[in-house]
Amino acid sequence: MPAEAPPHGAPVRQYINSKITGVLLEGMKIVAREQPKDPLRVLGEFLLQRSRELEGKDSSS
Repeated sequence: MPAEAPPHGAPVRQYINSKITGVLLEGMKIVAREQPKDPLRVLGEFLLQRSRELEGKDSSS
């Protein structure tokens, strides 16, 4: 499974691929591996955590 989506296609697809797809795939791999009882909560918490981490990187640049 690719870590990132290719950067081509319509503008909306480019935006989704550059901002969401990689992190979403990472979270989905974790859910598939761990198979938690509450997968949506686990995925949601993962996405929130990664969002905070990425926002921190952007503000420190």
